[in-house]
Amino acid sequence: RMWSDIFLAFAKQNNIYSISLGELHDSALCNNQKIKRRLHMDSLREGAINAKELFGDYTSESKDKIFIYWRSIQEVATAIHKWADANAKIGSVETVMDLTDDSSAKNEIFYKMPIEIVLKACTALQQVGKAQVFYSDNTDTHGVKFFNI
Repeated sequence: RMWSDIFLAFAKQNNIYSISLGELHDSALCNNQKIKRRLHMDSLREGAINAKELFGDYTSESKDKIFIYWRSIQEVATAIHKWADANAKIGSVETVMDLTDDSSAKNEIFYKMPIEIVLKACTALQQVGKAQVFYSDNTDTHGVKFFNI
């Protein structure tokens, strides 16, 4: 749990939502040049597995990269729906990519967030009836329609 907390704090401080285990292993977090010590990759993988249980998820079956949810999916979902309501997007269909790139969302927590995380947040909204997600073979064109409940 300690390494998971450290990974989470590192990601939050550096505004990181996804990172490869190799990048993390090479970072100053795991590699202290002053004392010439480095966290062993096995320990890093173990920490990443714990991270998965607490605040993250692997990005693929290869488990070489992780998403780090230093903001909960529910927090992101709430922010997206609030933004949709404030910007007259209720009832309209938006692409998930537009949510992350729309200039009206520049000050929102989901701006420039990985599409996969925003999609999970939209799916959470769908589960409570506040949105409907339209899936596509191309992640750039997944859509979401917002409802006012």
